[in-house]
Amino acid sequence: MTGKSLHALCRSASRLGAGLVALLAPPAVAADLECLLAPRRVVDVSFPTPGIVAEVTVERGGAVRAGSVLARLDTRLEAATIRIAETRLAESATLDAARVQLELVDRQLGRTRELAQRQVATEARVEQIEAERQGALRTVREQEELKRVQALELDRARTILDLRSLKSPIDGVVVERLIQPGEYVDTRKAIVVAEVDPLAVEVIAPAALFGRFVPGTEATIRLSPPQTGEARARVEVVDAYVDAASGTFRVRLSLPNPNRRLIAGFGCKLSIVD
Repeated sequence: MTGKSLHALCRSASRLGAGLVALLAPPAVAADLECLLAPRRVVDVSFPTPGIVAEVTVERGGAVRAGSVLARLDTRLEAATIRIAETRLAESATLDAARVQLELVDRQLGRTRELAQRQVATEARVEQIEAERQGALRTVREQEELKRVQALELDRARTILDLRSLKSPIDGVVVERLIQPGEYVDTRKAIVVAEVDPLAVEVIAPAALFGRFVPGTEATIRLSPPQTGEARARVEVVDAYVDAASGTFRVRLSLPNPNRRLIAGFGCKLSIVD
């Protein structure tokens, strides 16, 4: 075999090897997977108890923080109940008198026992005062238990009052306001709040890419008009199976959105960062 033939054979083998490597290598992730920006969560907020709306503190599009008050029901009855409960709890004359009586009986019992030791008082008298002490102690304990119950009643009244305020469960923006002051409401949806920081990036990927999306890895998001630019998102949820009918599976990524710069509802393109 001539040197020229051997060289040609080596080049053929090299091309064949490169082809095999390309065949065995995992497929490259498509750089133009369609995706959609969506709120991370959308929460329908409702009052747990019916009543008349006294105040709505937010408007559609307004930003809210978790725990902030969105609306309040009329609370005049609940406020009055709390004042009554506070008055009952603060009234301590009966308990104070019972404790004073117990203290007096304790002193009397101590003196009587000393007299009995000197045989000035009888054991029967000691037993009588001991019985009186048991009665006084029982009265004190009953009054203390009553105070504990009254404290629980006050806590219950305050909890009921708190339930008359509708609070946001998440940081987000108000996307729907379905109630007005003066309106009677039950437990139906009153206000809808959407979490938009971070945003969710929803992707429907072909089955050929199954296994290429790993939770925790990053991807580049290219925004579609009217939004422009690129952003980095992190894979958060990957379906555990491929839908047989469509030959696809779903992926959700988390995209930080400080200052709500990006708007949910617009499309995007996705590529995986290897």
